Amino acid sequence: PGPLRGDAATLLRDLGLKTGTALRAVAAPDAARASLMYEKNNDAVVVAGGGSAEKNNGGASDDAARRESASPNAAPEEEEELTPQPSWACAACTLVNAAQATRCAVCETPRPKNSPAPPESTRRTMTRRVVPADNSCLFAAVGYLCEPGRRRDAGPRLRRVVGDVVRARYAAGVWTDAVLDGLSGDAYAARIASPERWGGSIELAALATHFETQLVAIDVQSLVAHRHPDDDEATAHWPRAFLLFDGIHYDAIARTSSSSRRDAPESEDCTLFAQTDDAALREAIELARAARRAKEYTNLAGFAVQCLVCGAGLAGQADCVAHAKATGHTNFGQTGH
Repeated sequence: PGPLRGDAATLLRDLGLKTGTALRAVAAPDAARASLMYEKNNDAVVVAGGGSAEKNNGGASDDAARRESASPNAAPEEEEELTPQPSWACAACTLVNAAQATRCAVCETPRPKNSPAPPESTRRTMTRRVVPADNSCLFAAVGYLCEPGRRRDAGPRLRRVVGDVVRARYAAGVWTDAVLDGLSGDAYAARIASPERWGGSIELAALATHFETQLVAIDVQSLVAHRHPDDDEATAHWPRAFLLFDGIHYDAIARTSSSSRRDAPESEDCTLFAQTDDAALREAIELARAARRAKEYTNLAGFAVQCLVCGAGLAGQADCVAHAKATGHTNFGQTGH
């Protein structure tokens, strides 16, 4: 498929491979997932977008042959300037392929006729993928980001997944009663199984472990990107997914293949990114910034709410938490600021 350029070459350098190393494209074992991520696995590297580059391990004989063919007086080869190049997106798996490729490097779908690549500035757009506000928004958002088929109905299953992770971590001593709101692993798992229970940082941490994906929840009001887990060398190879949190609700964030958010089909969404993809993080934060300018958030410090179970009037997050602990009611509606 030709020489690697742009982000792919940068990634290879970061992983200790020189740009001049002989590379060849190979098919990823799991195209649906690899098309949106990269991972380091021995000498194989799946680059952002799903193309895969593999280091040529020809050994000392190959190295010797290259040294013999090189002129002893030749000047050191300068590194090629990395500049954006035209490309085209596969209609089947969304992989962004090199301009000269006639077939997708992952799924081998033929390149559509008369499909010039749009300008880089309009080819990708971060957008908010809204999920139902039914007390399971966190689970629906993570399901959209990480489950095959962009599922928004994975709440019940992912609640059970969280319960399994919580039990395992509690048994291993990683999480204690203090972390789990004073509950044992079994008690917490039983509580989160209820469809009326909201998810939060514990659930994000558990689902990140299950999907082996760093889940980054961006707070609309503060623009803080809360990472689950935090950046760590042991999980640096995990892909990253973004959620938008407005104070009481989570939505998914995806990069579309269209310049118009409204027209972009969800089937072409990119939801997993390399943790080294700083551009994706900046774009996700900019999406949150736009939501903040539009006042699309809830200030939990003093907003007026009503318990939709018993009708009690409450003020702010503290009242909601106290009421929920006392009554088990967790369904609230905002009535004012």
